[in-house]
Amino acid sequence: MNTNKGITLVVLVITIIVLLILSTSAVYVGYDTIQKSAQQRYISQLKEVQEAVRMHKDDYTYLNLTPMESAQQIDGISYEYELKTEADFNEIGLANSIDAMYVNFETLQIYGVKGIDGKHTLKDFGIEDYVPTKEELPNESNLDLNITLEPKEYSWIYIIKNEDINYNGDSNKL
Repeated sequence: MNTNKGITLVVLVITIIVLLILSTSAVYVGYDTIQKSAQQRYISQLKEVQEAVRMHKDDYTYLNLTPMESAQQIDGISYEYELKTEADFNEIGLANSIDAMYVNFETLQIYGVKGIDGKHTLKDFGIEDYVPTKEELPNESNLDLNITLEPKEYSWIYIIKNEDINYNGDSNKL
């Protein structure tokens, strides 16, 4: 009878140790998942803001945004605007409030003020967002159409002939 008590006690201790190991690994995996989720959320916010900044690169001076009194110099980049209120984000076309961001519309750079684990930009997360310089941008293309409007019974019809289409001055490209 005494040996059964010893075996039961050993099985109980082993069971407790196994349960502790399983619960510790479950907590670790859960914590890691939460951290990765927060990081992905932050990266998607950075990308969303950068795309909105890219869309407003040419017209940002007409937006109802107030430049900062003194530009923030971070890593050699000058950030002139801070987006921090819901109205600021609405002004660039984003409906949801997002963490505060420093923005340079000229260079399309954004810097998340809050950051995650000391990372504040897409480059910090290893995401290179290629932004071509003005010299690297392709020349603008011109498409010229000669459209004739002819009356039909109770409507009008647009007529475009193949020889009336010019692309960059060359009608043979089409």
